[in-house]
Amino acid sequence: MREDTMRNQKFLFVALTTLLLAMAAGCSRNPEAAKKRYLESGQRYLDQGKYQEAQVQFRNALKLDPRFVEAYVRMAKADIAAAQWNQAFATLQQALTVDPNRDDVRLNIGQIYLAAHQFSQAQDTAKLVLAKNPDDTGALQLYATASLGQQEYDNALIALKKIVELLPNDPTGHVNLGLAQLTLRHFPEAERSLRRAVEVDPKFVPAYSDLANYYRLQKQLPQAEQVLQQGIGQAPNAVPLYILWAQVLNSENKNADAEALLQRLEQSHGQAPEVAMALGEFYSQLGNPGRALEVYQRGLEANPKNLDLKTRIVELYANNNRIAEADTLDAQVLKADPKSPAGHILRGRILIAEGKLDPAIEELQRQIADTPDSPDAYYVLGLAHWQQGAPEQAIANFLDAVKYAPEMLKAWQNLATLHLSRGDLPIAKGYAERCIRLDAGDAESHLLLGRVLLGSHNYPLAREQFSYSMRLAPSDPWPHVQMAQALAAEKNYGQAEKEFEAALALQPELPEAWGQYLDFLIAANQGAKAMARARQIVAAYPNHAVAHLSLGSVCLDLKDYEQAKTELQRAIDLNPNLIQPYLQLGKTYQELHQTDAALQRYEAALKLQPKFPPLLTLVGNLYLDKGDLVSAQRYFEQAVAADPNYAIAAGNLAWVYAQQSIKLDEALALAQKARQLQPDLNSITDTLAWVQYKRGSYATARMLLQDCVQQTPQRASYHYHLGMVLIAAGNGQKAKAELATALRLKLSGDDAQHAREALAKIE
Repeated sequence: MREDTMRNQKFLFVALTTLLLAMAAGCSRNPEAAKKRYLESGQRYLDQGKYQEAQVQFRNALKLDPRFVEAYVRMAKADIAAAQWNQAFATLQQALTVDPNRDDVRLNIGQIYLAAHQFSQAQDTAKLVLAKNPDDTGALQLYATASLGQQEYDNALIALKKIVELLPNDPTGHVNLGLAQLTLRHFPEAERSLRRAVEVDPKFVPAYSDLANYYRLQKQLPQAEQVLQQGIGQAPNAVPLYILWAQVLNSENKNADAEALLQRLEQSHGQAPEVAMALGEFYSQLGNPGRALEVYQRGLEANPKNLDLKTRIVELYANNNRIAEADTLDAQVLKADPKSPAGHILRGRILIAEGKLDPAIEELQRQIADTPDSPDAYYVLGLAHWQQGAPEQAIANFLDAVKYAPEMLKAWQNLATLHLSRGDLPIAKGYAERCIRLDAGDAESHLLLGRVLLGSHNYPLAREQFSYSMRLAPSDPWPHVQMAQALAAEKNYGQAEKEFEAALALQPELPEAWGQYLDFLIAANQGAKAMARARQIVAAYPNHAVAHLSLGSVCLDLKDYEQAKTELQRAIDLNPNLIQPYLQLGKTYQELHQTDAALQRYEAALKLQPKFPPLLTLVGNLYLDKGDLVSAQRYFEQAVAADPNYAIAAGNLAWVYAQQSIKLDEALALAQKARQLQPDLNSITDTLAWVQYKRGSYATARMLLQDCVQQTPQRASYHYHLGMVLIAAGNGQKAKAELATALRLKLSGDDAQHAREALAKIE
């Protein structure tokens, strides 16, 4: 309480000082000098991170001169720093109103559009500047970046090439052009651009990294080593070049040489914290957390007050399920600095690792309230919302993270992964390509782009990306798993099976891959082999929940329900917090037509992920099958609240409302949105038609249902609904034919009874 009071007193003191200055300025005969003093004072506050105080001073300058454009520009910077994006936009618009010729202001507006991923508006803003000055490199860069976001690659390349022509001695332009060319598979051009970057500035470290990564992707490892050696000769303290060289040596199986290089780096830099952090990250990515911890701890011994190293150790503990140790060290961080943003962010990460998602979200939201420009806080909050089954909120959090840290690779990767999981493939592709432009040597980014291309059925290019990932991370089993999926999609089953086995040879205990491999064998009609392989896994890992889950899933696929129940229950006993066994057990009871038992398992799963829209929808569907519309409605409403863009839930909720003849306006809005999201799903079109029927819009309902009947003529319910609409519209004879067809196609339940009653009335 006393701290809050002191903060308030401090702010009141600033306000009082400002008021006195304003009074003095009012009496001054030189308002020009006064407004400049306010501007300078505001800038000092801005440089100190005191955004509210800076805003006050800039406003005072504007009170003296409402046409002071520079004050608007500085105010917008303070607004952005305080995460007040809409206010920043409005401030810049005011500046443009005062002086429409300020192209720098216009470009700042374009950057806000870019940060909000409004690429079309950013392009238009750049075009306005370029129309007056075609050689404005800032506008060209804005246009190129926005064009890449729109996946308008030709336009982007034209702009990037012009930047290079205008600034031939700026290595950044050559690197940006080379990375775009690499993304587009223009390999010779990419090599020339990256080599040119090295030539124009031999000490520009990113050029060496990107050129070396180009050679890694092209399987030209000696050239990559040569480039890195050259770069270290020019920039001996460039830690990233040492790390990259070690990665290249490891990919050539020169592990001893890599270790010697890293030891040389550590010894020559005297336990510098940045070296310890880089080495620890290298060993973590290599799958050697023990070695990473050793490096971090040595760095901490040499730099005992370095909070960054402590937070790295806490993160390492949390990632390796050493929660108690993470908790102890994080407590030390917070004791040393109770307001440490990193300490509170890691507290949130620890809570996530413990499965305490709501407390984690509360902790991180408090931290964001204190430091609204912290990308790490938004990033970890995104992880919490993702695990909670709230993808929309997670996406918003990751977008906030990259607003403040445009080069945060892991946030871009998660954005791509989330959109991929939702089937938003063009958006996912744009994010994945951006990841590669940020770090062409990141194996995970190539793996991610390959998964997007696989989802788009572009199998050759997907395999190319998976090959890149294998070259960049030869000990990682996942590129082999994804390569297997691509080969299986191309019906190259023999080679696909070899890739699965290669993945498990690299890492036999790979639970996530077990299920994919066994599913592949089932799909390839090798049920007996799948069963034998699943039993081998259980024998090797008898106390591993996922091993029993894998065997139980195979038993379910092969209709061995009793054995499936035994194995899935064993998985739950071993790990009650694993959601998949509950889902598979629920599916088992569904196939046995034991709806109540299935619901019991699904509702147990919901306790683990209470905001998971597909599961909420599944439970709602089961209640719908039971005729319990009230319970179905409750679950569908929860699903829509968790993800308003989940089309199936929206459509099902609209259907339940229509069946009860309640909230028909809301039902119409839900059904229309669902159809916009899933225009090719006839069941949603049927729902929209039924809502229109209930609202009395018979002509619209008839048109929609005729499309459904035409596209799916064997669906009895579509004929029944069309028949009922035709009766309402007064066309009994056509209705008679549709209802008769519905009954012939085995219409069942109450609908069949209603159809017979309607036919009797027509006759």
